[in-house]
Amino acid sequence: MGLEVTVGVGTLEGAQKIDANPTRGDDPVSALASPIVTGWRAWVTATWIWASILRVALSRYPPGRAILAVLALRRKLRTRWPDTRRGWTTKLVRGAGRTFFNLNYPGFPSPAFDRITARELGWVAPSTEPDATLQTLILAITRRCPLSCQHCSEWKTLNQPERLTREDLLAITARFEARGVTQILLSGGEPMLRLEDILALCRAARPGTDYWIATSGHRLDGAAAARLAEAGLTGVCISMDHFEADRHDAFRGRTGSFQRVRRAARSVREAGMVLCLSLCATREFVSAENLERYAELAGELGAGFLQVLEPRAVGRYEGRDVALSTEQLALLEDFKMKFNTDPGRVRLPVVVYHGHNQRRLGCYGAGRWFVFVNSAGEVQACPFCPGSAGSCLDGPLEEVLDRVARSGCHAYPLAA
Repeated sequence: MGLEVTVGVGTLEGAQKIDANPTRGDDPVSALASPIVTGWRAWVTATWIWASILRVALSRYPPGRAILAVLALRRKLRTRWPDTRRGWTTKLVRGAGRTFFNLNYPGFPSPAFDRITARELGWVAPSTEPDATLQTLILAITRRCPLSCQHCSEWKTLNQPERLTREDLLAITARFEARGVTQILLSGGEPMLRLEDILALCRAARPGTDYWIATSGHRLDGAAAARLAEAGLTGVCISMDHFEADRHDAFRGRTGSFQRVRRAARSVREAGMVLCLSLCATREFVSAENLERYAELAGELGAGFLQVLEPRAVGRYEGRDVALSTEQLALLEDFKMKFNTDPGRVRLPVVVYHGHNQRRLGCYGAGRWFVFVNSAGEVQACPFCPGSAGSCLDGPLEEVLDRVARSGCHAYPLAA
């Protein structure tokens, strides 16, 4: 699954003025409490979480079947995330007043956690109650962006006239929330260019839905982060594509982008939200030394999660051979396993590497686990699978989701 913000070329009126001081808030966030929970505290929290999962199971099944369902779910989670001991990584992440064991699973305790737990139990132990079959919506809320990123998947539509009004966005999210979605990730373009719309969406969220944004860090200063946290935003995925400022800036096509990442990271942490740093792992970047240095910087910046995305031959990369080598893929898989289980790296962020699971288990997109709605309101299997299954604003949503499920993922079979 990819949650990467999609950005690209363009000139926006006022953008230079707003980001005129990119070094503000550039100090490391070491003064803030680490979001990583380990040791006996993680064990106690894990026990509490499993007790809550059992509570949800007991609300759906007779006692004996509830216990069997929980055991089956435990086995499934261990299969899905092999770098685990309890069905998740040996370190947990604190943020937004909750505890997270995976970037793609809502924080505990929360109505969203209970809703997705019921969904997961329904997969391993079907009940008479209807189960939602879709967890996450990735929604591109804008086509605008001030950057010119090398890997932009929205390159062909970037900075064209907007297609979705605030009313459209509210209608789309309401339809998916009614369908059982528990997480909504707002991307673009650069979503922070529609800050007021993000605030409106967060405030309109029904209980049991978490909102996230995927951003380059543009305009995400302390004041904006405080407003987002107050509106109920759970977390922020900030794209950081190198640990060296000049190389990140070159990849993003704008000087000062790296300093804005640092400022945004601090702002997110100070506002109490969950911070994820997202890396597009290109051929030029992937080496053991680079991954180690990147993870160390992510830890210094206070990230709870470190998301690794593989480059895809779409958008600005269309027609190019950007796939990683077999050796580099193996290195990324080893990086994920090592950094999530090695006691010597226990204080570093939890590594999330979607490509690893896609090759092992299949894709969770195309309406299986998540779906993507582009900036025109059309449904796609994921941000990297072009081709519309239809608009989610017109007609029955179920028919559109059925079409995208039948088309599936372009690169992987759907997960069982």
